[in-house]
Amino acid sequence: FVLVSATALPGLVPFMVFDDWKVALRVSNVVLISLLFLVGYWWAHYTDARPLKVAMIVLIMGVAMVLVAVALGG
Repeated sequence: FVLVSATALPGLVPFMVFDDWKVALRVSNVVLISLLFLVGYWWAHYTDARPLKVAMIVLIMGVAMVLVAVALGG
């Protein structure tokens, strides 16, 4: 419960800061995709892979998921 709640907080903060939900949604997407990059970079050190390559792959997967959500109306 704590882990799921802690990972959801960075995505919720923009909705508490901005009045316009569309702006908050885009800022939330940017924050979470940036965190995906950082986690991919950090994770690569534990797998003995190239950090930048792994971070970019995780980032691209995150962007792809956002694009699918936007295409479906999100």
